[in-house]
Amino acid sequence: MGRLLDQELVHLKMQELEKYLNQLKKYRGITAEELEENLEKLWAVQHGLQLSIQVVLDTGNHILAEAGVSI
Repeated sequence: MGRLLDQELVHLKMQELEKYLNQLKKYRGITAEELEENLEKLWAVQHGLQLSIQVVLDTGNHILAEAGVSI
């Protein structure tokens, strides 16, 4: 059995994810064509998605490590 999960870390990661998702909501209605035409918007969306995915992966890895699952 793994150690107790660091709930504070998970909570902080979820706050971080919420911050990124709130920023991404600005681009909710944007079309693929608009992204193709506007490099600044494309990079903003790509970066926001990358950061969000990284938070999810980091959190999942933390949970697995605490459960004793080797990755």
